[in-house]
Amino acid sequence: MAALPSAPVPPPALFSATVRNLVIPACTLTADDLRKLYGLLEKKAREAADYQVAALQRLEGQTNEQFEEVKQKIRSSFDLVVQVRGSRGEGTGSRTGEALLEGSLPDSIMSVQYDSAFMFRSQFNLLEPQNSVRVYLDFGRTEILDMLAQPAANNSSGLISGTNSTWVNGTHEELEKFFEERSTARGWLYSRHSYDVAVLLVGIPASFALIYRVDHWLRPVIQVSNALFVALYVYLVVIELYGFRVLFNYAKWVFPKCEGPTRRQGGPRFHKSIFGLIGGTFLSVVVETILRMLGFRFP
Repeated sequence: MAALPSAPVPPPALFSATVRNLVIPACTLTADDLRKLYGLLEKKAREAADYQVAALQRLEGQTNEQFEEVKQKIRSSFDLVVQVRGSRGEGTGSRTGEALLEGSLPDSIMSVQYDSAFMFRSQFNLLEPQNSVRVYLDFGRTEILDMLAQPAANNSSGLISGTNSTWVNGTHEELEKFFEERSTARGWLYSRHSYDVAVLLVGIPASFALIYRVDHWLRPVIQVSNALFVALYVYLVVIELYGFRVLFNYAKWVFPKCEGPTRRQGGPRFHKSIFGLIGGTFLSVVVETILRMLGFRFP
């Protein structure tokens, strides 16, 4: 049998390409959601394959059988590839949804990537198909002792590109709807100025409350100069603001921007309960102390 002619793959029409970036909001995704997302993207990948095949032209001397084999090769190159990485560095991947089955998922997921063009690039020397979609989900958590002023980056994102604007826009709309239905209200924690606002509204008032209580307790029992008291209070304010930063980071650790499924015992629910207890106690003490400073009396 004669050698199969190489597949004529029309290059993307760059001058008319449409590119849409998907902004993934704060959300919570279950293992079932990851599989549903695979089904949604697999459908869009099949549509992209249909558009690619429709643009093929038979080469001179190519038989019907050979042309059909080329079409099949193109279609198979649009198999949606999913790659899953666990918190311990373990990883799985597949050209089907098998990597997202319960028995295949790691106990704690760090990231999931869906790519409709992975196989196409592998088979055609890194050439991009006419239409493709890629979604990357980052389930990483903020380091509790991270003292950076800027919020930690979350790399969850999506990229839809192609020469068929109807396909690109339709895929973007479906993905937006998918994530909006699973969005949460925790996004404010990850805004650029969230810590600045929190420290002004809660952190600094908490330092006043701390100084008030320490002064009320120390003054009667320790007789030292006012200068030493001032130095002590400045030190306590620094310690309190450091502790507030740790508590703020703990909130972000407990409520990650994108929260994925986990099978770890006592995981998210336990820490959410602990944070609720700590946060509630902290706020109640601050509010009570400030009210006492303003002259209110409690039994």
